[in-house]
Amino acid sequence: MKKNLIIYDGICLFCEGWVKFVLKNTRREHENYFIPLQYVNFNSFINEKVKSNASIILLDDKGNLYFHSDASLRVMLSLKLIYSYFAFISLLIPKIFRNFIYNIIGKYRYHIWGKRNYCKLPDQKFSKYFPLKENDMPDTIRQEFVKNFSWNK
Repeated sequence: MKKNLIIYDGICLFCEGWVKFVLKNTRREHENYFIPLQYVNFNSFINEKVKSNASIILLDDKGNLYFHSDASLRVMLSLKLIYSYFAFISLLIPKIFRNFIYNIIGKYRYHIWGKRNYCKLPDQKFSKYFPLKENDMPDTIRQEFVKNFSWNK
């Protein structure tokens, strides 16, 4: 089973809706785990990426890190076929164009969709996909997480 760790902006209402969409549409051979950005400390390389409107970061179980449109589209590859086809075709578009659109959405997401003052965690049905500590993650993701991130205490 393929596993992804998705770090998302936990106060962004657009991002929250996107997470719910991913949870409902993930294919069976994939598991996506989620942690709000606000719960994580980043190494300096990732911190620079986060400062530039990165509202979604993907860490796959092979240790690959993806940012911006690459992250969101690669997550969509784990979804039901129609969404994964859309993602596959979208990944063929040059990154500079994809990231241009991603950055516009990232810059204005709070103005358009709004934000909360806190990170809302999911209902009980999906709680296993929201680790609250390192030991709650699958082994392959935990090992890669520890290399790049730490919990915000």
